[in-house]
Amino acid sequence: MRISAKILLTFVAIFATLVLFGCIQTGNEGSTTASTTTTTSQTPTTTTTSTTSLSEKTTTTLLSTSTTETTKSTEDQKNTLESRYPDILATVNQTESEIKQATETMSNRRNTVTLTGCSNNVCLLNNLEIPDEDAHLDCGGKTLTPTDNTAPGLVITADGVSVVNCHFESFANAIIVKGSNTILFNNTIVGSSNAGIVLEGNSNKVFNNNIKNNKWAGVDIKTKSRRNIIYNNSMISEEGLYQPYANSFAAIGISGSDNRMINNVIKNNHEIGIKIAVLSTSDLPPQRNLIAYNTIDNNAVLGIEIVGAVEEDKLDIPATTVNQDHNIIFGNTISRSKLEFGLRIRWSDSNKVIGNKIYDNNWQGMHIQLSNGNLIEKNSIYANGKEGIWVGNARNNEISFNTISNNTEHCGLVFTKWNDAVSTNNSVKDNLFAGNGGVHDSKQICDEDKNLIYENEFK
Repeated sequence: MRISAKILLTFVAIFATLVLFGCIQTGNEGSTTASTTTTTSQTPTTTTTSTTSLSEKTTTTLLSTSTTETTKSTEDQKNTLESRYPDILATVNQTESEIKQATETMSNRRNTVTLTGCSNNVCLLNNLEIPDEDAHLDCGGKTLTPTDNTAPGLVITADGVSVVNCHFESFANAIIVKGSNTILFNNTIVGSSNAGIVLEGNSNKVFNNNIKNNKWAGVDIKTKSRRNIIYNNSMISEEGLYQPYANSFAAIGISGSDNRMINNVIKNNHEIGIKIAVLSTSDLPPQRNLIAYNTIDNNAVLGIEIVGAVEEDKLDIPATTVNQDHNIIFGNTISRSKLEFGLRIRWSDSNKVIGNKIYDNNWQGMHIQLSNGNLIEKNSIYANGKEGIWVGNARNNEISFNTISNNTEHCGLVFTKWNDAVSTNNSVKDNLFAGNGGVHDSKQICDEDKNLIYENEFK
């Protein structure tokens, strides 16, 4: 039977149309090209190609249950400290590498320092100066005591000096470091009438020491001293509220910039665990210091304080305000301050307080006063004697992604006036509030002022 060309062409056209609309399947079953989107699940899902616009992605995410769940899961992963703050964690890792390198460096020092005047493992000395570079003093566990307790024990004026395995006791200042690249390792420093260690030079490393019961400070970092590392030290003074020798200023006092305080244990000190402060109107403000992964517990007044003012008799209004900023408080445990707060920020702007656990302090977990533009994020603040966070006369601070729970008095978070000035333009978002205000009322947030509060969860 003959088929005319016209009929043949009509048949081919019909066949092609069926293939085009999927009525007839050809080729490899289940295969797709790069531009094909296939959905087989009955649960609403969305697959987008590289050509999907930003607005289309946003609309689809809002409409799709499974995509929303996936997005939340991804956000949860990104919100971990490790992924959200890679720059801070890179600094911590770099610090650990530098400490490892310093440990290897000590054994290669060329000039050995020999102690004299020693008997029965005790050496008497005052103002022992190490003026030679690349020098190494290994006391072998000997105890160093003063002939004159108003003088320092050791004064390091050269660069590249290491001091290890020494027990300093009852000096005015046990060690004064004027040089740079000094290593202080595995020493015990106790009972200094001023500070245990005074750092005036740059890029020094103080690690694995036992520093306790010094009257002013365990480690005192001076204004012009920069890029020092205080790592893995024990600063546990004899327990007691007002010990005469228990680091009465701070276990670590910081007036310089770009220093790193990491992985120290700081307990039972007379006043404050770590304090960043400017001490003179002529001094440069301390900035860009990192306080990370420290355990700060059972100190008499405060765990950590950042104060950007020169005070007169600790009046609420400072004689001179000196701004200090961009300090980072990251991943610390701050607990059981006996008199006041876990953390206090006063007259200080643009700091970051991230990922800390702050609990069981006598007053507020966190106290922010006369300070602007600080980031308070991903902290767990709970079981403090008053509010979780107290904010007075402070503006443009962001309080986000924190868990604030079971704080005893008034509110989980309170904004209030201070000296007739209000706290305004602060942002409170994506926090979890639970079980706060057990004594006076059950409010989670007490806001007397005009602040932006949204997308928080209350339980």
